Amino acid sequence: MERFCTILHEGTRPALLDLGAPCSSNINFFGKKGFKIFVEDFLQNYCEAGRRLSALPQLLNYSTAAFEGVFCWDIFDFLHPDDSPRMAERLHALLKPSGGLLALFYSRDDRIPRTIFRHKLTDSGQVLHEAVSGMGAQGHRYANREIMRIFSAFDIDKSFHHKSGYREYLFRKR
Repeated sequence: MERFCTILHEGTRPALLDLGAPCSSNINFFGKKGFKIFVEDFLQNYCEAGRRLSALPQLLNYSTAAFEGVFCWDIFDFLHPDDSPRMAERLHALLKPSGGLLALFYSRDDRIPRTIFRHKLTDSGQVLHEAVSGMGAQGHRYANREIMRIFSAFDIDKSFHHKSGYREYLFRKR
C-alpha cells in the first residue's frame, strides 16, 4: 500500500478510482492523505449486466488520463475472460502517464474464486477481506502468463504473493 500511495502522490491532490464495493474506511484512509476519490462499484454493475462489458455502454465514463491511480482489487477474477483485455485497455486510457493500477488475483490451486469481497483498508494500510453478502459470481483463475498478456501495456512495478492466496500486482502505465 505504501508504494502505491507513493506513486499516487506524484500528483497534486491525486485522483484515485476505486472499483471495489463502497467502503467508508477506504474513503477515510485516502481522504486523510489528501486524495480525490471516485468510487464505482464495478462488480455490482457488471453482474447486474449479465457479466458482459458490452452491456455497460457507460462503462467508466471518465475523461482520458483522469486518474493517478486505480484500485481494481480482485475484479478481474470475476470478469469473463474475453472482457479482461478490454477492461485493462480502458483502465490504461483512464490513467495519467506513470499512473498506478493495483490488482489482486486469486491464486490458490484448490478452487476458483466465487465469493466477491469488499477489501477494507485499516488506518495502518492493512487490507481486510470481507465477503459481500448476496454477491457471488463464477470466477476465473488466471495464470501468470495470462495476467502478463492482459496487462502488456503496463510495466510491473511490484508483485507480492499473500498468505491469503492473493497475488498482488502494482502496474505502472508506460
